[in-house]
Amino acid sequence: MKKLFFLIITFFVYCSLYADQREFLFSAKTSTGTYLATTIIIYSYDTETNGYTKISTSGSTSTSPFFSIWNGRAYVRGVSGQDSTTTVDPNPLDSVATYLIRVENLYVIIHPSAQGFDAQIYYTVTNGTPSLTVSTAATVIAENEPWSQKTISLRNDFGGDRDSVSGKVYLHSEEITTGYSYASRYRQAADFPQGISGEDNQYLSGNGVSYYRKWRTWDGGITSISQSLSTVTDYNKTATYARQCNITIQNDFGAAGSGGTIKFGGNTQNSPYQPISPVYEDVNSTVEGLSQSLSYIDFTFNHWEFESGNIGSSNPKTDFKPTSHGTLKAKFTGKPTNGYRSLSFNTNEEGQPIKVTWSKHTLDNSDVTKYYIYRKVTTGGTPFLLDSVFANGSGTYTYTDNDYAICSGENKILLFYDVRAYYSPSHQFADADFGAVYGFYNTEIDRDNTKPSILMNEVPTDYSISNYPNPFNPTTTINYQLPKNGFVTIKVYDLLGKEVATLVNESKSAGYHIVNFDASKLTSGVYVYTINTNGFVQSKKMLLMK
Repeated sequence: MKKLFFLIITFFVYCSLYADQREFLFSAKTSTGTYLATTIIIYSYDTETNGYTKISTSGSTSTSPFFSIWNGRAYVRGVSGQDSTTTVDPNPLDSVATYLIRVENLYVIIHPSAQGFDAQIYYTVTNGTPSLTVSTAATVIAENEPWSQKTISLRNDFGGDRDSVSGKVYLHSEEITTGYSYASRYRQAADFPQGISGEDNQYLSGNGVSYYRKWRTWDGGITSISQSLSTVTDYNKTATYARQCNITIQNDFGAAGSGGTIKFGGNTQNSPYQPISPVYEDVNSTVEGLSQSLSYIDFTFNHWEFESGNIGSSNPKTDFKPTSHGTLKAKFTGKPTNGYRSLSFNTNEEGQPIKVTWSKHTLDNSDVTKYYIYRKVTTGGTPFLLDSVFANGSGTYTYTDNDYAICSGENKILLFYDVRAYYSPSHQFADADFGAVYGFYNTEIDRDNTKPSILMNEVPTDYSISNYPNPFNPTTTINYQLPKNGFVTIKVYDLLGKEVATLVNESKSAGYHIVNFDASKLTSGVYVYTINTNGFVQSKKMLLMK
């Protein structure tokens, strides 16, 4: 015959000196009166969310009953080594709360019917079958239910701030604050389905930076912010979000500023531009840098830069995902234009050294740092660097070329001058843009007592001959240029073709040369001078006026 085990738990709750005091008394013993060790766990139960929170775990021994009283502080009596002054549970029991009481693998849910009441809960095991029932002294919500605890663990993933930011998530109507570490709640099988929900557009701070967080998904790619957990099982659920980044998109022209235009989402905007629609870290935004001119600098797109970090794209039109708040800059290579120059010459100073005048560039000297002055002789001549001038002044600049004197009229040397600005951030020069003026080789300076003429370094590209002044009395200077070495003959004739002078009759090196003609013994009139060298022959007229 099977033994009959009868375990009785008597659960008394009564009024004492305190209106909210609760007293729990139970015993566990066999049908022969032998006490058995067992466990009672008390939970505070939320009837709205079907959730519960453990507030006490106690046990009995096989030799004595377990007796305890809760009144904001808990005391245990009847257990070896403890007395009525021993504090074992700091959690108060609310007089109007609902409690879930679990014994072994069964539970009941009760609600006190008054501030003071007596109730009994019976836990029995008959022929190996346990049961748990409640007296009518309390409101019974559940009775003799099998214990089947399920764990629902929720967390928030806020991207780069996931370890330092906590936000809201909901289990039914319970608001849970958690970050990337799981926050766990417990539910009984009978309480399913359970609803979970995230919270959209949370404004949270992490690492000293605040962002709005846009809802994205639950695990498994579920995009609905709310979902129902219907299957009775344990759950680990992660709510993911994307940061909403405050972005400024602008051109970076160095000292020229950040104006101009730029494209965002296919639309042209003035720079700097702050997008009206939210920009999220996980969504591509199309940006386009536009090559343009500003402050007499042609700016050609070079690359994109986000908060001093190259985003790896040299394509002016690219997709951009921000990683944080910040400024996205279109970086450019700048090249000066010549629209600012107002290049001019001292054409009203006949016979004086040629002066080249130009205006200062509009940019700060830290960007346009130098001006380089070039000269070439005749249209096909080779440009030669004369000098450079630091851009440390204001208004206008002047360079004087002592090798040539200015003049007007035909039969003179056609000279070309160019001033090219240097843009230091991009190491770029302005394009060649020569201005023309007539001049003649300046014989008024003593070249033996000054620095060697830079003309010695220049080699012309074609043959030419001219004289200055013309008309003259009684002397004139004949200038001629040779693109290569050769034997040169220069003679002077009258209008009848009679030779009156031989000025040059020898080999000459390539370069620029002069020869003086003294006509003091000749009568006034028109004379012709002719150059013959390397198969090149050219004749020009000059007028002697006494």
